[in-house]
Amino acid sequence: MATDKHLTRAQELALTSLISAAYGVGTIAIAPIGYGLVQARITDALIPISYHKKIGKAGILGVTIGCVIANMISPYGLPDLVIGTLANLLASSLAYTCRDIAGYKGKLSATLISALIISVFIGGILFSGVYGSPLIVTMAAIIAGELVSCVGIGLPLLVALERAL
Repeated sequence: MATDKHLTRAQELALTSLISAAYGVGTIAIAPIGYGLVQARITDALIPISYHKKIGKAGILGVTIGCVIANMISPYGLPDLVIGTLANLLASSLAYTCRDIAGYKGKLSATLISALIISVFIGGILFSGVYGSPLIVTMAAIIAGELVSCVGIGLPLLVALERAL
């Protein structure tokens, strides 16, 4: 695993573990609202943190592994485990690539892209494609929750992390 700015491999592994645990346990703790056609997975605020220069790849791995942990108890079974994990991997990877966009615009891009990817994968592919839910209704419900999580909570989290680290 290549290290990001100023992190040793041990620090990156510890950070990945911390993010994985926070995402997995946090999602399970809010299980009634973290799963379903209408959901607010507040832990998705962690997805765009891979944008942060010191967190980077630890954020990608952390939210991906955390999603595996969280989706082990998903009422939507194996499809949610696979599709949700791929969604977190892609969303956090794209947030990571936004690092080339400086300032607030980059942070906003990272959070909006994360919300959009999760909405497409979960609302469009999982709920509509696999389970036959109405596409427009499902996408609207998922994007609303993701805008709250990724942008409403994730953006202030990125700003706070930038100040703290």
